[in-house]
Amino acid sequence: RSWDQRHAVQLGIGRDSGRWDLSAALGYHSGWPTTGLTLEQSPAGETTSVIGLRNALELGSFASLDVRASRALTLRVGSLDVFIEVSNATNRQNPCCVDYSVTQEGPPYQLIRDPQHWLPIVPSVGVLWEF
Repeated sequence: RSWDQRHAVQLGIGRDSGRWDLSAALGYHSGWPTTGLTLEQSPAGETTSVIGLRNALELGSFASLDVRASRALTLRVGSLDVFIEVSNATNRQNPCCVDYSVTQEGPPYQLIRDPQHWLPIVPSVGVLWEF
């Protein structure tokens, strides 16, 4: 399957210090399967793309550290929860997919493989008012 993760682990830790809630989550999994693509020239001299065996290749492994700090405040009407969180705090380039393109100069044409990555470090700030 395209979302297969042969090896995966999730670790989490949290601490409630009274005023602040602090938490961190670390996730890792082996690379997702992917299908390769090559260019081949036919006997007639035409260049065609050839799709490899489905999911025969594997992207690099995925790892992410997410951290969060939040504080709950009691109000006259309800409560207010303020937080700051950072996803992918280490700014790791986690491979997700591959884009292919073919050079315009040719023949012979060249296949350019361009690995894409999930989001970089993403900070977030939020407020939740419950009443």
